[in-house]
Amino acid sequence: MTDTAGPQFVLSGNRNDTSPGYQGTDGGYWSSAAYTSAILAYSLNLSGTNSAVYPVLRYGKYLGFTLRCLA
Repeated sequence: MTDTAGPQFVLSGNRNDTSPGYQGTDGGYWSSAAYTSAILAYSLNLSGTNSAVYPVLRYGKYLGFTLRCLA
């Protein structure tokens, strides 16, 4: 059986320093693609507010985004 719906992502929010935020409204996932900065990384962001996907954004590594392994 194949997954025809594609990957399912949770709107897990993020953690900015010690404060969690945006749980249930937005989701941030780190990319495995390397970025040329020591303090920035690529991410995939999902917005539950307007049902949008924002690929390949650059955010500071201090943000606690979710890691998800995809084959």
